[in-house]
Amino acid sequence: AEAGAAFTVSGAPGGEAACEVIESRPPHHLAVTWRQGDAESRVAFDLTEIPDGTRLRVVHGAVKPAANSDTMMKWAA
Repeated sequence: AEAGAAFTVSGAPGGEAACEVIESRPPHHLAVTWRQGDAESRVAFDLTEIPDGTRLRVVHGAVKPAANSDTMMKWAA
């Protein structure tokens, strides 16, 4: 996917999430924004080749926490 590409994730905790690709460096890196209600997060996925396979590193951080903390708490469960 290219930067700027938009997509929706259905079935996410708390309802549908609107997402947009903000960084794409195939085949090793993808970062997206994740908007749900009034909360916005950044999620980055990094793939690294290792001797026995592939390591996946996922970093998820709040850019704008939800006014209602219950939205973000669902991700911790």
